[in-house]
Amino acid sequence: MHLREFVRLIRVPSLSATVVPLLLGAVAGLESFRRLDISLWLDMFFVALLMQIGANIFNEHGDFVKGVDTRPSHGFAGSIVRGAMSPREVLLTAVGVDVTASLLAIPLVIARGYVVLLAGLFGAAISVIYSEGSHPLSGTPFGEVAVGLTMGVLEVISSEFVASGGVSGLAFALSAPISLLVASILVSNNIRDLEKDKASGRRTLEVILGDSLSPFLFYFTLFSAYGLSIMNFGIMGVRGLLLPLVSLPLALWFSLRLDQDGWKLGVEYSSAIYLVFGLLLITGVLA
Repeated sequence: MHLREFVRLIRVPSLSATVVPLLLGAVAGLESFRRLDISLWLDMFFVALLMQIGANIFNEHGDFVKGVDTRPSHGFAGSIVRGAMSPREVLLTAVGVDVTASLLAIPLVIARGYVVLLAGLFGAAISVIYSEGSHPLSGTPFGEVAVGLTMGVLEVISSEFVASGGVSGLAFALSAPISLLVASILVSNNIRDLEKDKASGRRTLEVILGDSLSPFLFYFTLFSAYGLSIMNFGIMGVRGLLLPLVSLPLALWFSLRLDQDGWKLGVEYSSAIYLVFGLLLITGVLA
């Protein structure tokens, strides 16, 4: 397999959805417990990145096998439909990435115990069943919930626990808006692919809601994250939790663009909002 094809499969821009929650967990632990085991956190950082890469590659394989991706289109690598790789090669690559992540996770389990093992197994299971099997989560109304909880709450809490040895209320507060924003990226993806998903028999939440109502689901998940930031400030009194509100004009502008221009670039726009919001949240906690 050529390096260029592997980079396509990784979907590099999507990796911010792992980088942000891992950083949030680290800063939450530093703020709450004044501890940061940098070597353990770096180990978890690479494990989590590999797990997301594996999930992306499994998604490439699963969508082709299920007949969802039959020709090159915006938003996925297309390695199989372009004939650059066979389905078996893509599947074996995904398995290899997950096995590597499992080996790297051994020091984390030794240092922090079986709670980390259970969290890792849960995350790995979600990454596989999201795209693979007879009824993958990606084709059901529960995809946003599974992805939001796994790449939001679970990653932030796990990162804090690995980095500091404890779990704080601050980590839960930070994870809530991040979970919603991760879900908003998936909602925008499913709106873009709505007709393709409908034709292949998938029953995503967006297919159920239809063209007219699905955008409201996106706006709800997106702007609820800002509402949660205000609520978190009210509960915890940490002024830095309000810093992500600086990105609200960007969110409003991108939402207007989506409403006017369509959803082809929905994933790119929502990912940009997520990244800016997340970096502002990290800065606010550290300030």
